[in-house]
Amino acid sequence: MVKKPTNYQNIDRLIHGIKSIIEDRCSLLDEDVNLLNEVIALLEKLKRKRKKGRTDNIDLMVKVVELLTKFLLMSNEINHVVDLLK
Repeated sequence: MVKKPTNYQNIDRLIHGIKSIIEDRCSLLDEDVNLLNEVIALLEKLKRKRKKGRTDNIDLMVKVVELLTKFLLMSNEINHVVDLLK
């Protein structure tokens, strides 16, 4: 039986994926890197809150989605970013 990943593992995977984008994309603007680092900080905060048993995280999740959407819309090479996330 395959073990289902925990919420922490899912958050860790998302953080790892974002860090990979930052490291692998030399063409990122400073603004893009700052935005992605802000997303990572929010995800770390979300992870800490979940570990404490807090479930009032909808505002954090909405902010993460908002920032990632902004990054994708600002990206000149959306196809390249999408391919990295596959």
